[in-house]
Amino acid sequence: LLAVLLKAKLKILRAVLFERRMKYILRNVSMFLFIILLVGAAYQFFYNIIFKYVASIEDIGILLIDRLLSVAFLIFFVLLIVSSFITALGAMFRSRETEYLFSSPLTVVDLFSSKYIEIIAVSSWSIMIMALPILLAYAKIREFGTVEYVLTGFLVLVPYILIAASIGVLLAFLAMV
Repeated sequence: LLAVLLKAKLKILRAVLFERRMKYILRNVSMFLFIILLVGAAYQFFYNIIFKYVASIEDIGILLIDRLLSVAFLIFFVLLIVSSFITALGAMFRSRETEYLFSSPLTVVDLFSSKYIEIIAVSSWSIMIMALPILLAYAKIREFGTVEYVLTGFLVLVPYILIAASIGVLLAFLAMV
């Protein structure tokens, strides 16, 4: 049943993203272009203005870049916790869909798993889009290869997102008790 529920959510997302009416096509294309331009501009800002300048400082440039990156990801971590907390409150405790799903033959584990995946997706996509240009600029300034970058993405970012989302969901449960 969990697969059916996730498949239904993906079907709704696909219907929204690939709507055939002209105003929705224009909306989706313009939002996609805006996000691409925003990520590109942020990459140029972080690479050309911040990281190149800091890297040019003798002896401590790379150390400062590492410190800047760690502070940025600490801020992103806190933002992910807050975002998943707010999303969890809305998705688990304030949604009419949840009331309906409790009346269906879903088990509590299936319902929680589906909502947990939804919370992770909804709360983390925007933070990761904000983090992407910083990571790309960092990889270029440190001269990472593609394999190192992809490996780091899977081994670091996935647990990073899951830990922050789990803390936010746990705080939401504690707030509702």
